Amino acid sequence: MKTKKSKAFGDKFTISIPKPIMKLKGVISLLLLISFILVAITGVVLQQSIAKGVKLSNPIWLKIHNISGYAMIVFVILHLFFNSKLFFMEILYLFGWQPKNKK
Repeated sequence: MKTKKSKAFGDKFTISIPKPIMKLKGVISLLLLISFILVAITGVVLQQSIAKGVKLSNPIWLKIHNISGYAMIVFVILHLFFNSKLFFMEILYLFGWQPKNKK
């Protein structure tokens, strides 16, 4: 478990984040990075094809660009949600966690 000081509650409590949640945060961050790269690459390909005046008969690049763009929006929201300290406090309270008083 990783221990963090809670900024929401000052230095009175520490938060212990379970390893599965830390792994989930890492996976979401990786998926966010991959979707960002896909949006960037497909955007460049689409921009170059439009600049050349090429009509796309099979707009697979556009489909990839749209799908990865929507996925990126979802991953950004999840990333912000999972990195919120209040989220961890609420989830840990649901599972019966009580903060330890710092002496």
